[in-house]
Amino acid sequence: MTTVRDELHPLLLQSYALYTAPIDEMCKQVERWVDARITGAYIYGLSRIGKSKAVRDWFPALLRESYGDRLAVFRLIYAQQNQSSQLSFLKRIAHGINHNHILIFSKVKSCW
Repeated sequence: MTTVRDELHPLLLQSYALYTAPIDEMCKQVERWVDARITGAYIYGLSRIGKSKAVRDWFPALLRESYGDRLAVFRLIYAQQNQSSQLSFLKRIAHGINHNHILIFSKVKSCW
């Protein structure tokens, strides 16, 4: 007999995503930003309310459903740090968009 633990149930792994009313509201807001041609946005809020799961699990599919291939979606889940650095931030962005080039920085200019 197989148990839930043997099958590694998504509830035990916390690898599930529920579509909730707040996620729906957030998706509609993002669509309003896209329709208004806003070039970037920052989603913030209280901890543990589903922002990261919404961005990771729901936004790509929902935006693809609404806009097809006409919209590129890049996500960066940024943890606030005590000591911020421009290089660290740009490295996180590059990682978030699967950028495979070496970042070269100088004090005067930065390029990819």
